[in-house]
Amino acid sequence: MANTLSNNGIQTGQTIEALQVSQSVDAFTGAEAYDIKLSGSLTLTGSLFTTGSVTFKQVEENKTDTAYGIVLIDPDGLLYSGSSSGLSGDKGADGAQGSTGFGDKGEKGATGQNGEKGAQGALGSLGEKGEIGDKGETGTQGNNGEKGEIGTQGTDGEKGQIGDKGSQGAQGTTGTLGEKGEIGTQGSDGTGEKGESGVGDKGAQGETGTGIQEKKVIKAKVVEVEKKVKQVHKVLMAKKVNLEHKVKQAHKEPMVKKAKLEKEKKVN
Repeated sequence: MANTLSNNGIQTGQTIEALQVSQSVDAFTGAEAYDIKLSGSLTLTGSLFTTGSVTFKQVEENKTDTAYGIVLIDPDGLLYSGSSSGLSGDKGADGAQGSTGFGDKGEKGATGQNGEKGAQGALGSLGEKGEIGDKGETGTQGNNGEKGEIGTQGTDGEKGQIGDKGSQGAQGTTGTLGEKGEIGTQGSDGTGEKGESGVGDKGAQGETGTGIQEKKVIKAKVVEVEKKVKQVHKVLMAKKVNLEHKVKQAHKEPMVKKAKLEKEKKVN
């Protein structure tokens, strides 16, 4: 015998046991058999499968001429909608002709009751396959595909002409002056022995200080360094122009290919 759902022990303020909850889970999952009775309406959004019998109470017989929709059941138990109009019964045999009467025309008799509803006809076979319909309209164009991989870099173009000579760079800062050379020692006084004329020989001249000479050497080195800096700057500028040309060329090639592909898509 099937079980029934029970609310024993379910009260406000009381602890709910696992058994009181699991009985509902077992009932609706089919783990155990439970008798469930509904007193209201039941609305299903999915399919209903039953292994037992289905009883419809208070089903009225259609005694009118209106054809109502009916429910049909196939051998597999599936329900279908159909028409309630049954097949017409066979025509009865003609009665024997009565003798010709001479009396007054009788009143029209009452309309007889409708015959019993005929049995449901067998389900007709499937009709022949219809002809293939006309070709549908062309669908909207799909989204553009993902951007393709960048192609391999093309060969380097011919070397461009040498650009115009750049403007002269700003003059470098003047180097610091060398330290002033020490003053040479003063030569000894030429105080020879007094000659006859009373004038001694002239003393030897003292050595010239080295401060001025070192300054000239430093200045010459500064000029030489500035010359080398200008030469290096000129070489770097030439390499920069050549590199910018290659970058522009590498950027231009994918754009040309992209424009070519878009043109081919438009043609197709």
